[in-house]
Amino acid sequence: MKATKPDAVIAAPVGRLCRPASLQINRLEDGSVIYQPEQERVHFLNQTAALALELCDGRRGFQEVEAQVAERFNLHEPGLNLTGDILQRFIAEGLVKLVSGPAAAAAGAPQANRRRGGVRRGVR
Repeated sequence: MKATKPDAVIAAPVGRLCRPASLQINRLEDGSVIYQPEQERVHFLNQTAALALELCDGRRGFQEVEAQVAERFNLHEPGLNLTGDILQRFIAEGLVKLVSGPAAAAAGAPQANRRRGGVRRGVR
């Protein structure tokens, strides 16, 4: 009979999280609307997800974003902070990429447009 190993703990991805410069971000009172031109997709984010995406500016890693979202929304109880799941989804959807080294800070993540109804377009 073959011995089985206990389930392994999944580690957070290594690197800094960065939004592509092409994302068009429109911040609203209750979240954000994100347009992803390459895929011609629109994403509607609640406030928690919007903050997580905003923090993916090439200067922070996975755990730093999780901690800052937890602090902002008081998500310190076990099971309340689903930011890791949100970030994994962002990576899978192409809203965020993992970068490493000095290129992370210069990756050109767009800033959110805080005016209601406005969309900031990426510079090419």
